[in-house]
Amino acid sequence: MGLANPNARILIIDDEENSAQTLLKILEQAGYGSCTAITDSSHAAKQILDLNPDLVLLDLLMEPISGLKVLNQINDMMSSRTRPLVLVLTADTSQQAKHDALAAGAADFLSKPLDSMEVLLRIENLLTSRKLTHQIQLYSEGLERLVDKRTLELQQQTANLEKTLMELRATQQQVIQQERMRALGTMACGIAHDLNNGLSLILGYGDMLLADLESFPIDSKARTYLQEMVLAGCDNAKMVERLREFYR
Repeated sequence: MGLANPNARILIIDDEENSAQTLLKILEQAGYGSCTAITDSSHAAKQILDLNPDLVLLDLLMEPISGLKVLNQINDMMSSRTRPLVLVLTADTSQQAKHDALAAGAADFLSKPLDSMEVLLRIENLLTSRKLTHQIQLYSEGLERLVDKRTLELQQQTANLEKTLMELRATQQQVIQQERMRALGTMACGIAHDLNNGLSLILGYGDMLLADLESFPIDSKARTYLQEMVLAGCDNAKMVERLREFYR
């Protein structure tokens, strides 16, 4: 029979020396190279922790600690994910014994006297099941890591997109503001040009009239009005210059 996992660690716990050695021999002849047998059930818990077996072949009726107590110790010491599979081998063929063993966490149950081929087939089935379960766990963990990685990447991409969107909005506002300022400057230039044309006439004719002392004597009211008009024109000319500076 080809073994799916000949390197599986198998621990035999049976307080009968002959029974333990027989099982050990059956396993070794079948090709399992990492098997250990103990007959003192009081050391079972320590051996399980030290060896970390893939499978435990456990007798139910033992002294000083029964197989059920060993099962309970395994449940207390290890999580369901790390505890080994347990195949109970016992001379107690009662339904109650089977129910108790399975309820305590045993993966399978065989009655003594044992059929060596059935023992090997049950062991191979259990080890195959454990191997597949382990592969599924590894795949699941890998998938979770991949999902976490992709989630982080998507979160980073989302953050980058949000940042880019904010920058685009800021740039858009700058462009809009620049266009508004350009339009305002163009309008200011047009206004300055039109005002300057009118002021040129006012100031030009005003200066000509002020030069006519005969028509506008120095102490006359008309001359005073004309000077105020020319002064106002100069003030407006300065405002036009400021509009030009704004446009530039």
